[in-house]
Amino acid sequence: MEPLAKTVVANRIQALLAVAEGHWGRPFPEPVITYDLRGRTAGQAIFRQNRIRINRVLLENNFDAFIKQTVGHELAHLVCWQLYGPRAKAHGAEWKKVMGVLGLPPLRCHTFDTSKSVARRPLPTFPYACRCRVRQLTSIRHRRMLAKPEYYKCTQCQEALRPAA
Repeated sequence: MEPLAKTVVANRIQALLAVAEGHWGRPFPEPVITYDLRGRTAGQAIFRQNRIRINRVLLENNFDAFIKQTVGHELAHLVCWQLYGPRAKAHGAEWKKVMGVLGLPPLRCHTFDTSKSVARRPLPTFPYACRCRVRQLTSIRHRRMLAKPEYYKCTQCQEALRPAA
């Protein structure tokens, strides 16, 4: 990754922090930026570490839009956390207010082409059933199902999904 790109990201963070500090009249710590995120996600804010993870491939392929929106989107999460704590919802009213102060539209998702940033290896799948059918869920969804089995229901029959025999 070009050093210029990292400089542009750092400058954008500093400019947005200055806006937030001017509005709320308090300092906000500058976050640590890492460029290690992969897959379809453009950015990720890690609150307790005051860190922003950036998808390097999506940054390089969508530079201007990424700098303008995604960097601010993730910084808004950190500012929101520092202002309102864990009670604030990820894309809730408080976050939307921070986005407005930063002069950004409160868009939840990006529209970047992720074909070059997605892992090429197929994920293992696991069979899950409901009343109307059996479907294959990826290992990611399978792990989530183990953590919150009551959360996942069939969109057609509304029955809770269960591991198929």
